[in-house]
Amino acid sequence: MVLIQGSIIVCSFANSQIAKRDTAIVSKVRGVPVFVMCEPTSPYEVTGNVSDTDAVSLIDALGGEDTYRTIKQSCEVIVDNAQRRQKRGKINFDAIIISDDGHTGTCIKFI
Repeated sequence: MVLIQGSIIVCSFANSQIAKRDTAIVSKVRGVPVFVMCEPTSPYEVTGNVSDTDAVSLIDALGGEDTYRTIKQSCEVIVDNAQRRQKRGKINFDAIIISDDGHTGTCIKFI
Protein backbone atom coordinates (compact mmCIF):
# COMPACT_ATOMS: atom_id res chain seq x y z
CA MET A 1 0.00 0.00 0.00
CA VAL A 2 2.88 2.39 0.69
CA LEU A 3 4.23 1.80 -2.81
CA ILE A 4 0.91 2.83 -4.39
CA GLN A 5 0.74 6.06 -2.39
CA GLY A 6 4.32 6.92 -3.37
CA SER A 7 3.47 6.42 -7.04
CA ILE A 8 0.53 8.77 -6.79
CA ILE A 9 2.70 11.48 -5.28
CA VAL A 10 5.32 11.10 -8.02
CA CYS A 11 2.68 11.22 -10.78
CA SER A 12 1.06 14.31 -9.27
CA PHE A 13 4.43 16.07 -9.06
CA ALA A 14 5.28 15.14 -12.67
CA ASN A 15 1.94 16.44 -13.95
CA SER A 16 2.37 19.77 -12.17
CA GLN A 17 5.84 20.16 -13.72
CA ILE A 18 4.51 19.52 -17.24
CA ALA A 19 1.72 22.07 -16.83
CA LYS A 20 4.19 24.80 -15.80
CA ARG A 21 6.41 24.08 -18.79
CA ASP A 22 3.65 24.93 -21.30
CA THR A 23 3.48 28.61 -20.35
CA ALA A 24 5.97 31.43 -20.45
CA ILE A 25 6.22 35.17 -20.57
CA VAL A 26 7.00 36.09 -24.15
CA SER A 27 9.46 38.86 -24.90
CA LYS A 28 8.29 41.81 -26.95
CA VAL A 29 10.50 43.72 -29.34
CA ARG A 30 9.06 47.02 -30.51
CA GLY A 31 5.65 45.82 -29.28
CA VAL A 32 5.75 42.54 -31.24
CA PRO A 33 5.73 39.20 -29.35
CA VAL A 34 8.93 37.35 -30.24
CA PHE A 35 9.45 33.64 -29.58
CA VAL A 36 13.20 32.94 -29.39
CA MET A 37 14.16 29.26 -29.49
CA CYS A 38 10.58 28.28 -28.64
CA GLU A 39 7.12 28.10 -30.20
CA PRO A 40 3.73 29.29 -29.07
CA THR A 41 1.31 26.71 -27.71
CA SER A 42 -1.69 28.35 -29.41
CA PRO A 43 -2.50 27.29 -32.98
CA TYR A 44 -1.10 29.57 -35.69
CA GLU A 45 -0.46 29.81 -39.40
CA VAL A 46 2.75 30.95 -41.07
CA THR A 47 2.31 34.18 -43.03
CA GLY A 48 5.89 34.92 -44.13
CA ASN A 49 9.59 34.87 -43.42
CA VAL A 50 12.04 37.69 -42.74
CA SER A 51 15.77 37.92 -42.09
CA ASP A 52 18.11 40.19 -40.15
CA THR A 53 19.70 41.51 -43.35
CA ASP A 54 19.58 45.29 -43.63
CA ALA A 55 21.50 48.09 -45.33
CA VAL A 56 24.00 48.39 -42.45
CA SER A 57 24.94 44.70 -42.56
CA LEU A 58 25.29 44.77 -46.36
CA ILE A 59 27.53 47.86 -46.29
CA ASP A 60 29.64 46.34 -43.50
CA ALA A 61 29.99 43.06 -45.41
CA LEU A 62 31.02 44.85 -48.62
CA GLY A 63 33.51 46.97 -46.67
CA GLY A 64 35.04 43.92 -45.04
CA GLU A 65 33.86 44.91 -41.58
CA ASP A 66 32.52 42.59 -38.90
CA THR A 67 28.78 41.95 -39.24
CA TYR A 68 28.33 40.25 -35.84
CA ARG A 69 25.13 41.11 -33.96
CA THR A 70 23.82 40.07 -30.59
CA ILE A 71 20.55 38.11 -30.55
CA LYS A 72 18.80 41.25 -29.29
CA GLN A 73 20.12 43.32 -32.19
CA SER A 74 19.14 40.61 -34.69
CA CYS A 75 15.63 40.42 -33.22
CA GLU A 76 15.25 44.20 -33.54
CA VAL A 77 16.27 44.13 -37.22
CA ILE A 78 13.97 41.16 -37.92
CA VAL A 79 11.02 42.96 -36.30
CA ASP A 80 11.83 46.19 -38.19
CA ASN A 81 11.96 44.28 -41.49
CA ALA A 82 8.68 42.47 -40.72
CA GLN A 83 6.92 45.70 -39.74
CA ARG A 84 8.16 47.39 -42.92
CA ARG A 85 6.76 44.53 -45.02
CA GLN A 86 3.48 44.66 -43.08
CA LYS A 87 3.10 48.40 -43.76
CA ARG A 88 3.54 47.65 -47.49
CA GLY A 89 0.78 45.03 -47.26
CA LYS A 90 3.08 42.11 -48.10
CA ILE A 91 2.50 40.16 -44.87
CA ASN A 92 0.21 40.26 -41.86
CA PHE A 93 1.35 38.84 -38.52
CA ASP A 94 0.70 38.76 -34.77
CA ALA A 95 4.11 37.46 -33.63
CA ILE A 96 7.47 36.23 -34.88
CA ILE A 97 9.28 32.96 -34.18
CA ILE A 98 13.04 33.57 -34.28
CA SER A 99 15.17 30.72 -35.63
CA ASP A 100 17.81 28.99 -33.51
CA ASP A 101 20.61 30.87 -35.29
CA GLY A 102 18.89 34.24 -34.71
CA HIS A 103 19.16 35.34 -38.35
CA THR A 104 15.65 34.58 -39.61
CA GLY A 105 12.12 34.92 -38.33
CA THR A 106 8.85 33.25 -39.22
CA CYS A 107 5.89 35.60 -39.09
CA ILE A 108 2.76 33.98 -37.70
CA LYS A 109 -0.91 34.81 -37.33
CA PHE A 110 -2.80 33.17 -34.46
CA ILE A 111 -5.90 31.21 -35.49
